[in-house]
Parts: sequence; structure tokens; C-alpha cells
Amino acid sequence: MLQRSTLRLAAVLTLAGATSLAACQPAEESGDEATTESTESEATAETDGEEAAATDGDEASAGEEVTHTVSTEIIESEEGRTLVATVTPAEGYHCNMEYPRWQVAIDEDAPALAGTEVNRDEAHTFEEEQVVFHIPVADGEAAGDVAGRLRFSVCNDEACLTPTEDVQWTLASAQ
Repeated sequence: MLQRSTLRLAAVLTLAGATSLAACQPAEESGDEATTESTESEATAETDGEEAAATDGDEASAGEEVTHTVSTEIIESEEGRTLVATVTPAEGYHCNMEYPRWQVAIDEDAPALAGTEVNRDEAHTFEEEQVVFHIPVADGEAAGDVAGRLRFSVCNDEACLTPTEDVQWTLASAQ
């Protein structure tokens, strides 16, 4: 049986460095997920594009627009444990399939999977509605906090944003 606990983190998105990469068309939202442990953050941006703010899951305040949600989770199955990082664009946005640098990179000093990188071609799901990365955890990997960075791009009709967000999982000792 799967258990779920959700933590919300603040994500900060700086739009000043956002670039337009390709013509963007909005896409529909979708996504089902099974989790054992998850963390989720929503990034918001002021609609004039000059400044960004973070939200801890509350509704965006006036003048702010949620651009995407990043969630992390650990799935435990008979095959073992898998770290999962998911990018889901908000309504009116879609994942930019043309962006070449989609990637999850685990920090070099992580207690498990140090230096592991998963690129767009290795993504579990790579669609405009959602991008999901899976990182298998080998038996015997050390327990502890596993931190990394997620690079991605979401677009609306006016611009494509290219944020990098910190992601983290907490691995318990294998049982």
C-alpha cells in the first residue's frame, strides 16, 4: 500500500533572465501520480514580467500568475525505490519541447546517486502537459537527503521561461 505525505516548498522564479525560445501554444493540463513521499512547489510570476514571487501553496496574490508546479516523490515498488521529479505547467502554459537542456542533476556531495544526471532523452514522460524524470535507487544506497537541480522550460503565448529549481528527496534506510 502506498502512503502519501505532502510538503510544500517555496520556489522562486526570476523572469528577468527568461528568454523566448520558440513559438508557444498553450496545452491542456493532465497528470496522475502515485507517491510514497512528495514535495511540491508552485512558482508565480507577476504578470508584467518584471519580478517573481514565491507561494507556499496559497493562491497567488493579485498581479501574480502561477507558471508551473515542480513536485518530487519517492516511489517504492517490488523493483525497488525510484526518485521522481515532475514539472507540470499551470493553465495557459505548456512544457517547451524545443528546450534542449531539460535535466535533473543530483549534487556531487549527495549521500546517494552523487553526480547522477538524467536528461530529456531519458525522461520517463516527456509531453507538453507534463515532464517526469525517474531516477532508480540501487539497493544499498545510503540514506539521507538527496539534493539536486531541475532545469526546464515552460511557455505561454507570450514567452518561454527557463528556470532552474532546487529539488530534494529524503531517502530512508532500505528495509
